Amino acid sequence: MTNLPAPQKSNYLKSKVALVTGGSGAIGGAVALELARQGARVIAHYHQGEERITDLRKRADQEELHLGTCCFDLCNSQQVKEVLQQVVKQHGAIDILVNNSGITYNNLIFATPEETLEQLIATNFNGHYLCCKIAARSMLRKKWGRIINISSIVASTGNPGQTAYAASKGAVEGLTRSLALELASRNITVNTVEPGLINTGMAQGIDHESREKLIEQIPVKRAGEAREVGWLVAFLASPNAAYITGQVIGVNGGLLPHK
Repeated sequence: MTNLPAPQKSNYLKSKVALVTGGSGAIGGAVALELARQGARVIAHYHQGEERITDLRKRADQEELHLGTCCFDLCNSQQVKEVLQQVVKQHGAIDILVNNSGITYNNLIFATPEETLEQLIATNFNGHYLCCKIAARSMLRKKWGRIINISSIVASTGNPGQTAYAASKGAVEGLTRSLALELASRNITVNTVEPGLINTGMAQGIDHESREKLIEQIPVKRAGEAREVGWLVAFLASPNAAYITGQVIGVNGGLLPHK
């Protein structure tokens, strides 16, 4: 385990309301906690993983953070609309949207069923698109907002056996660039965070030999921690990041420098 600094609290996101999708995952949970530590009122979304979301709530309570949860299916457009509209009604706005929820799939294109591709696109892209559409309306009324999409390094590098997954993540990055241009004049920024190898349940499923070979290619010679993704998201959500929009920013230990 990497020795990282202890969590620090501040109030630079005080009065801001943040919705984080995929809060039951390692990265989503870390992002939700970090935004809450900086003063935001956070709503962490989940669809599965009730035990993990319960643990997240307990940790937030231990740290005396403002963190609630909501449950809906990102593939169900009606549920997405109803829940996000309810969040706006209850909290007054969605100031910060973090689209983190996603699923992965590993197989060659010839062995990937069409229904699997449709599910990947529905979860990894369509859900993000609809959340952006609804949250952006709330942000436009306040003339302030932050949208941060979580992608994957494979969107930039590609990876054999992950053609469908990489395509779904690449679509998110295209969404980011275009939406940033549409919303820039209203003080709303849109960026993508592109993690590399991060110590999550998904990464731990890689066999030891393959993992060691991958780490050997990473200039800093280690995998990242979910908290390190959370720190970048919290910065992009802050007032200090007002001049950063339309960008894809890697958290990858130098494995893939971004221009």
